[in-house]
Order: sequence, then structure tokens, then C-alpha cells
Amino acid sequence: MKNARYFFALLIANISYSQITVINTGTSENLVSITSIGKNFLVSGYQTFLGKCYGECNAIFSLVVPPFPNSTWVFEVDRPDTNVLFMTACSSSNLNLTFWKSADGGYNWFKKFDTVNPSMYQGVTIFFDTLTGISFSDNYKSIKTFDGFKTYSFGTWNSWFLGGHIQLCGDSTILLSDLGGYLISKDRGNTWPFGQGLGTNNAISFACLNEDTLFCIASGNFPPSYLFSSFDGGKSWSFKGINGNSPGATAAEVVPVKLYVKNKNEIFITARSSPTGFGTILKTADLGQSWSGFVTPFKEYLSDMTFINDSIALVCGNNGLLFKWNTKTAVFTGISENKSSEINALVYPNPVESKLFIKFNDNEGLVKATLMNVSGQNLLEVSFTGNNGELDFAGMQRGIYFVRLESEKGLRTFKVAIGN
Repeated sequence: MKNARYFFALLIANISYSQITVINTGTSENLVSITSIGKNFLVSGYQTFLGKCYGECNAIFSLVVPPFPNSTWVFEVDRPDTNVLFMTACSSSNLNLTFWKSADGGYNWFKKFDTVNPSMYQGVTIFFDTLTGISFSDNYKSIKTFDGFKTYSFGTWNSWFLGGHIQLCGDSTILLSDLGGYLISKDRGNTWPFGQGLGTNNAISFACLNEDTLFCIASGNFPPSYLFSSFDGGKSWSFKGINGNSPGATAAEVVPVKLYVKNKNEIFITARSSPTGFGTILKTADLGQSWSGFVTPFKEYLSDMTFINDSIALVCGNNGLLFKWNTKTAVFTGISENKSSEINALVYPNPVESKLFIKFNDNEGLVKATLMNVSGQNLLEVSFTGNNGELDFAGMQRGIYFVRLESEKGLRTFKVAIGN
């Protein structure tokens, strides 16, 4: 059983974890998203795994993933209906972008679009109903369909670089991240009247209660991460720092992944504690004024969550982790304030072509640099001393990455992109 180590982790954990129930997924793939329509839940990996559960989600049933040519392919699924699913699948190695449709809940897939194009080979897609959808790519490009990809037309949007995070709010409002900020459309992507740059931070997850009540978490060069809130549809925003993620951790040590807003008084963030490596769930009941954290016994990134009922949440993470968690009986612990200092450093060029150079303005001593992808996987670790360092991006696929610098004096995370 591939998930046996999670059951063992619960056995050796103390009684405070009795509110966690692990669900065997039979996969070691990183699980990145959970979507729910009523009591129908879809759990998605990003290369080979797709599963579904019902009701209280006591067991998960595997669905079919199209047979992609090689391991460079990744996918995302959007489902406007319990039976109708759309998949965006791409390979930056092959410069290939495809769209697939399933009309039977994910058991059979049919390719609807296929292009090999160096300026359009990755995308994020949102469907407003079972027929109408729009997909966004780099270089200002978009694709629209009004008949479930029987036909489609090419268009544009307002950014040259796709940040990779998208959220539909209500019937027509789209929140979409680009490099260094985000854009908002109120008319299904036809115009983009609102947008905000986040300076050295980048939008990494969106959530909303309706078309006017919008939320975003942002992280980047300067810890801590931030929770942004808007109650006028994105015209104005307020923000609060996310003060850490677990007992003994500071705000600079949180690695936030996904935002879930149940209501204004229950806002959650799935995350991982950098010092300990344990998956952690943050909670605020006052729009980010204060935070508490629940530390799981799993040393994994927690990628997404949704609610089965008023008390029980369904949570997924790396290495096939899926569990049910009783939020009402969970013990949340107060979080320490941010006392860490940040590393005074400059990284360039960004976007990266082959090598990323790091220049330190102060003597930081021994520095560990960790390169991570958007799923939180560590791809490379390098340590160096002195005022200069570098990371070799040779062989890395085009996209978004995170570079984390750690020393005894502090830490800092940079979001970088691999360009052409």
C-alpha cells in the first residue's frame, strides 16, 4: 500500500491526531487540487492520477487520464458539471498544448484541441458552463469556445506572462495571476478593468465568496506572506501579514500553498512548516489580524482542501496524501510573530535563460539555496559562502520556480521565471 506510511504516522502520533482519517489513494503522485460539486469530489494529481469520491469520501475511485506521450506532460482539470470535465494538458518540452473533454465524469476522454506552438504551449482554463470557456497562455494569447471546443477562436488578454493561478467568482468574474501581480475581468475575460501589482510578491492562490468578496494570498521576495481582501469586487484591497505557521515558527518560515475561504470568519491556508517540514493548516477568524496553526503528523506540502460538511474538511498533499480532518475538534496553536530578518540579496536575470546569479549585499556566512517548482518539490539544493552564488537552470522547463535562500541570519524567497 503506497499510503501505508501515512497510516503508520498516525499510529505513532499522539492522541491529538485522532481527528485525522487517512484515505488510501494508491498513488505516490503529488495531489494538487480538490473540487466539489455538492457531495461529489474530484481529487487531481498533475500527471497520472485523477480520482473521485462521494458523500463522506470514505473511499476514492480512480478515473482515467489520457495516455500522454511522455513524462513531461502535466494537466489541470476544470469541471463545470459532475459529468462534464475539461482537461488542459501541456508539455513545455514538446511545446505542445492540448484540450480534452469527458462527458461521463472522467472515465473517457476525447481530444478537442492540439497545437505545437513555441508561444502557446501552456495554459490555464476556466469554464463558465458545460459549453462556454476560455483558456489563457503566455504572450497575451487566449482561446475561447462557446460549444465545448467543437469550435474555438483565438484572442488576447492583458499580460505576456501567465502566473498559473486562476479563479472564477460568480458567473463572470475571473481572477488571474501574472508575473508580479494579478488581473480581474468582470465580463468573462473580454476586458480587464482591474489589476494590482504586488511589488516583490506574487499572487499564489485566490478564493471568493461572491463577485464582490475576493481574497488572495501573495508571497515572494519579502516575508511574510500576505492575505489580501477586497469587498468591492477588486477596486480596493487591504492586506495583513500571515504571522507564521506553527509553534516555534515565524512569519518568514511559512510556505503557503492554497487559500480556502469558508466564510469571512473561517479562512484557511494549506501550507508547510519550513523548519520542521510538517504539513500545516493556518486559520484566521478576523481577516488576517491574527493567525493560529494546526500541525499535521505528515512531512508533506498540503496542496488543497474543501469541506465535506460543516465540520469535516478533505485535504490533499504531496506523495498521494489525502485525509479527512475534523476542524471543530482540531487543536489550533497560537503563532509567534515574525522575528526573522531577511537576507539582503539580489537575484538576476529574471526571467532566467540558463543561470541565475545571486549577489549578497552583506556577509551572510553559509547560505543554502533551494530551487522549488510550483508544487513545492525541491529540485536542487546548493550551498555557498561569500558575496556571490549562482544556480544552474540548464535542462529546466519553462515556467515559474521559487528560489529559497537560508542562512543563520535569516531567509528570503524569490519567485523567478524561465523565459525563452
